[in-house]
Amino acid sequence: MSARILTCTDEEYYADPCERPSLNYSTAAIMITTSCRAAHYFHPKLGGHQKKQTGSMKLGALADALLLGGEDRIVEFDIDAWRKTADKEARDDLLAQRMIPAKTAEIASARDMVGEIRRILSADFGIALDGQFQLALEWTEQSRLGPVLCRGKLDHWDEGSCTIHDVKATANARPDNVQRQAVAMGYDIQAAAYISAVEHWRPDLAGRVEFIDLHCHTDEPFDVVPIRACGSFIDLGRMRWQRAIDQWAECLDSGKWPGMAAGLIIPGEAPAYAMQREMEMQGL
Repeated sequence: MSARILTCTDEEYYADPCERPSLNYSTAAIMITTSCRAAHYFHPKLGGHQKKQTGSMKLGALADALLLGGEDRIVEFDIDAWRKTADKEARDDLLAQRMIPAKTAEIASARDMVGEIRRILSADFGIALDGQFQLALEWTEQSRLGPVLCRGKLDHWDEGSCTIHDVKATANARPDNVQRQAVAMGYDIQAAAYISAVEHWRPDLAGRVEFIDLHCHTDEPFDVVPIRACGSFIDLGRMRWQRAIDQWAECLDSGKWPGMAAGLIIPGEAPAYAMQREMEMQGL
């Protein structure tokens, strides 16, 4: 099997609907930027833990849902705060189901933001987001130990331009900031993984698929900074995606998921600048 479209709900996708534990971009990014142990901890079929949702994550989820055809995942609460125990329990149950519980005022604010984002995307960049939303794919990559089952969910696929758009909410969408954070957040890995997914699914498009992050500034005045993955960014992503594929295969095979130190006692040395400063202060 080279690739197939996954027909499943959001809840089923995030629970991993594949026949065995599959590798997705977010798990790969955790492996590369944190550790294999952390990747195991957060994988739905392995450790089974979920990351706690922050305010910015909720805003990002609301923006994604409103922009990308997922409004049916939003559950509105006509309250001004999460005070009642029943409301909190309902909220937590919905979050566990990958739904988006939100207060009326939060939804209204998100709608205002999304309306302006759509206007900017169209007026400034000619991007309409009128293609295929939330396209879930399953495909196989090759590791040193053999095939690795992978999955990915594309926010938006534009067939006409062969472009993947991924929406990211941020409080600071300045180009220098998002470019600086991109590698730390593993966005290069996402670009490489998703391009590979489409090329496995549609081999006729090999070499033509583009990936554009739409960084949406969530504070007023709202704005959008599109960043196209290219050149060294994609090269780095492909290298790190392949490293994650190999590590994933090795960990599944051995049952061992190394932590950040990978079992090594790390030698601690003083930074050269600190030693130089102390020597200068002592006149040495």
